[in-house]
Amino acid sequence: MPSSYTSSLRLTLPATGELNGTWGTTVNTGITQLVDTAVAGYVSIAMSDADYTLSAANGSTDEARNMFVDMTGTLTAARNVICPTAEKLYFFKNSTTGGYALTLKTSGGTGISVPNGKSMVLMCDGTNVIDATSHMSSLTLASALPVASGGTGATSLTANNVLLGNGTSAVQAVAPGTSGNVLTSNGSTWQSTAPAAPAASGAVVFLSEVTASGSITVDVETAFSSTYDAYMIVCSAGVVQTNNVLLYAQVKVGGSYDTGSNYQYHTAIPVSATGSYNALVSGGNDSISIFSTISNAASASFSFCFYVYAPASTSLAKNFTFTGVCNTNAGGMQAVTGSASNNSTSALTGVRFFASSGNIQSGKFRLYGIKNS
Repeated sequence: MPSSYTSSLRLTLPATGELNGTWGTTVNTGITQLVDTAVAGYVSIAMSDADYTLSAANGSTDEARNMFVDMTGTLTAARNVICPTAEKLYFFKNSTTGGYALTLKTSGGTGISVPNGKSMVLMCDGTNVIDATSHMSSLTLASALPVASGGTGATSLTANNVLLGNGTSAVQAVAPGTSGNVLTSNGSTWQSTAPAAPAASGAVVFLSEVTASGSITVDVETAFSSTYDAYMIVCSAGVVQTNNVLLYAQVKVGGSYDTGSNYQYHTAIPVSATGSYNALVSGGNDSISIFSTISNAASASFSFCFYVYAPASTSLAKNFTFTGVCNTNAGGMQAVTGSASNNSTSALTGVRFFASSGNIQSGKFRLYGIKNS
């Protein structure tokens, strides 16, 4: 009866009574040497740019029996390496060039893809090639596991820090900072900052600023919306170019400034130099008169608060109130208190200020929203 062979490693199984006089040779070459290869053998295989089948021979040396299989060669695409459909452990290394993966698999089953330049411990279960391990009780690395491999790229993490993603680079961290701080965004990253103080009921919120500089008109247009029911424009230290001028206001409704006779106003003016009380009144003017007789003297200026109500309404006329003070051409002081209206029901998106003659030389015009609650 002839020899047979084991199913996994293809070792020789001599039949009883055979190999008379050749027993030692068969044991050495068909068993002992092959066991040595299966346990500790290494083979380097230069493959062509195509799928490769590991050689497998009964009772003699072959490629598939080696414990360590190292594939070399130049590839232009991912390729398969076919192993026998038999239980076997493999230490498999992809040393090819070209940057492509190799998949160790059986001819009729599935396999495991090994990235270029990497080594893996794999096994054939008699049908498919699978990972040889799925659990490690502990693992110590010589260096930090990079983010691209599922790690953090850091060797230690400070207690209680918040981790921030950083692409494929090591994670960043934000320290807690001062007690009571909160995590806030600056638009590009996160930081630990003190929380903003809560605004009180009725508090104003700064929205924008326009600085006059030899300006024919000063247009305050940024941030009018339905966010707030009322807005306040504060003018501080305005200076005019021409002496004895009036200060007017117009509003932007329906996308353009209204220059028609659609304004009504009443401006009360106590005059300090004379002790008299004057008024500017109109039932249909092309603008709102805020001040009269503003001086252009070196020490003269004007300041006021102008309130806008329900600017986003598309069903109501636009109403305003204002108070202010200026230095007059007569050397006195003029205080004003007024109310005004524009009959447009379109949404208001801007307020324009201008002098009756010349420029507004300087001054700050700041817009605030008055919180609804």
